[in-house]
Amino acid sequence: MNTQIARLGAKMSKQTKQAKSLSTLLAALILVAAPAGKVLADDEKADNEHIKKGDALFAKMKVKEAVSEFREATRLEPESAKAHMKLGSALAALMTPDDDETAILEEKQAIKLDPKWFLPHTVLGQIYANQDKMKIACDEFRTATSLKPDSY
Repeated sequence: MNTQIARLGAKMSKQTKQAKSLSTLLAALILVAAPAGKVLADDEKADNEHIKKGDALFAKMKVKEAVSEFREATRLEPESAKAHMKLGSALAALMTPDDDETAILEEKQAIKLDPKWFLPHTVLGQIYANQDKMKIACDEFRTATSLKPDSY
């Protein structure tokens, strides 16, 4: 009986981790094509090649490679909220504690660069929800919906 309970517990834990991974990947996939909120001359030009490559790699579920491209995009364009948001999304999809913490920093940088853009708040909310920090997650989701009410 105890063995069966232990197996069931392990199976449920694995399913929870898989569900969290899937929810993060789905959220990140949706965000891959997302435009930035503000419109500046720099934002009007096409995405740099590293963002395009990162998007293509992410769409193929090559997340680690996508992270490398998004990192390079943020190095080349440190003032790009979009590059920081995409890097944070990809890092969150890796589902490791260190990557989650870096993803949070990237999303906060995206918010700092473009405070009126709702998507970094959405990604942050998903990261916090995956960490079972529901109050903080809800705060981020509320902020996202207040910035763009029709986003949910």
